[in-house]
Amino acid sequence: MFIFTIVAKPKPDNNESKELGGAYVNAYINFKDEEGAEVIARYYIEDAGWYAEETDEVSWVFKGDLKKSEERYQYFKEAKASGSCLVFNTWPIDAEDVETKH
Repeated sequence: MFIFTIVAKPKPDNNESKELGGAYVNAYINFKDEEGAEVIARYYIEDAGWYAEETDEVSWVFKGDLKKSEERYQYFKEAKASGSCLVFNTWPIDAEDVETKH
């Protein structure tokens, strides 16, 4: 399974756009091809009301790589069952060093 960390900004019609400046989205995608998995991750981020911007990090993980006590293990299990899991780690609109492209 691939895990992408993708920087995202809320779209203007996103209810959170007045409060949030952006997010690092950890996208757990249960797909064997990296390019295809990233397309899927970006699609779901956009569908959730965010602009998917640059990919910050990508890794391949196996179930055995994660400890059952880790929060990431739960996200892995969800993606294994449904194909994907998105985790939004947001920051406020007035955070320092925030650059908005949109």
